[in-house]
Amino acid sequence: MRRALLAALAAVPLGVALGSAGQLIDRVHDGLMWAGALGVPWLVVAFAAGAVARERAAGVVAGAVTIVVGTGTYYALHVAASMQLRVAPVVIATGWALAGIACGGVFGWAGAEWRRRRGEGLAAAAAAAAIGGALVGEALLLSREWSGRAAEAVLAAELVAGALLPLLLVRRRFVVAAVALTAVFAVAMGLAEAEVRAALRDIGWRGA
Repeated sequence: MRRALLAALAAVPLGVALGSAGQLIDRVHDGLMWAGALGVPWLVVAFAAGAVARERAAGVVAGAVTIVVGTGTYYALHVAASMQLRVAPVVIATGWALAGIACGGVFGWAGAEWRRRRGEGLAAAAAAAAIGGALVGEALLLSREWSGRAAEAVLAAELVAGALLPLLLVRRRFVVAAVALTAVFAVAMGLAEAEVRAALRDIGWRGA
C-alpha cells in the first residue's frame, strides 16, 4: 500500500510534464502537431512509470495516475490558452481520463512485470510486446486517416519504434516469442484504439 501511494505521488509530476509537452509540442513546429496527436507514446510513459515502480500494484497505480494527470494537465492548458471555460473540453477530458485509467493501469502493470522479470521469460516478452504492438497498431490505424509528408514521417517513426522496442527489451532467446506477440498485440490494440477514438468522437472530440 505504501509503495502504491509513493508511486502515485511520483507519477503526478510525470503526468504534469507529459500533459504540458503534449499541449505545447505543436507550438514549437507545425510538423510536430502530428507527434503530439499520437496517443500510444503516452502509454510508453505509463509503461516506464510502472517499470520504475517495480511492483505490479504500484505499477498499475503509477501508470493510471500518469495518464489521468497528464490528461487533466493537457486540457487545463487547452482551456487556459483559449481563456474560456467550456463544457466540451471538460467532457472530453473526462472521457480520455476514464480511458486512461484503464489503459494507463494496464501498461503500468506491464512495465512493472517487465522490470520484475528483467526481460526474461514469456511474461516479460508479452509485456514488451504489448507496448511495441500498441505503437505498431496505432501507426497502422492512423495511416488510413492521416495524410501528408509530416504525418507519414511521424507514423513511420512510430512503426519502427514499435517493431524495435520488443527486440531491445527481451533476452535474445525470447525474441521470436516477442515478435509473434507484438503482431498479435498490434491487431488487438489497433482495434481497441479505433473503438476508443470512435467513442470519444461521439462525445465531441475532434482530434486528429
